Amino acid sequence: GNAHAGGWNPLSVVAMQDAIDHARRTDRAAASAGFRLPDTTSDETAVGVVHALYRDRPTTMAERLATTSGLVFVTLRPAEVLRQLGGSVPAFLALCIVDTDPRAERRVLAGAAECVNPASDAQLHVRSLNYAGRDWDIRASARRPAAAAGWRNGVLPFSLAGQLALALLGALLLTVTGRARRIET
Repeated sequence: GNAHAGGWNPLSVVAMQDAIDHARRTDRAAASAGFRLPDTTSDETAVGVVHALYRDRPTTMAERLATTSGLVFVTLRPAEVLRQLGGSVPAFLALCIVDTDPRAERRVLAGAAECVNPASDAQLHVRSLNYAGRDWDIRASARRPAAAAGWRNGVLPFSLAGQLALALLGALLLTVTGRARRIET
């Protein structure tokens, strides 16, 4: 669950500070780079998605910065999304989510670290995804190419990448829904 995420200050994480600043300036949801959740013993990578709330209806960046009244954010654990897909992924496939920004401290958001630079004989399918302004690659690779008889037609890795993208989209919609509720009340 997310019980460990309750009560932590998103401004205490540099990656979240950058996302908050971007969200305030643009009035768009902004995903952070990957980070380790504070106050946990786990080294699992998390990502924050932030949307700013404003008084009135600002139209310029200066107005948005001056009228920011709060933030709505959700903390995502991409590795949990991969774990939930685990039953539908054949044993010969490895899935991972990689932040394409080479400056990101934690480029591998979920999956094995070696997926950034797979073996030269690995069969690899990459699906790019822009998630709340952050560019990610969803990668599916065959651990044992000989076991991947149906790999060449691309249907299996394409569908798994699609499932993963839909799961992440659902989390993004939570931030938009939360913002709508805040405005309505």
